[in-house]
Amino acid sequence: MCWGIPAKVLAINELTAKVDFGDGSIKEVLIAIGDELHIGDFVLVHAGAIISKISLEDLLTSFEYLKEMAIETAKENGIDPEEVKREFDIKIKRLIKSE
Repeated sequence: MCWGIPAKVLAINELTAKVDFGDGSIKEVLIAIGDELHIGDFVLVHAGAIISKISLEDLLTSFEYLKEMAIETAKENGIDPEEVKREFDIKIKRLIKSE
């Protein structure tokens, strides 16, 4: 099983794509899938490569899972879990609205 981080495709070159992770972090990554990729697609990125396309529903599910893990980690480390929740909510809104 791979751990993929959700992102949105902003630009596509021949073998690479520029993706937005929703927190102001924009990276150029390898396209490692055979599916046709379009600007605006949501994808999972692992180790600097797009490993799959995902639906908006799957994106939201992934972010909820990541948010739950971050909140639990925050609690274990004495960090305000509400602040972590707010940051994740802002990140997902930015990602969905980014162009």
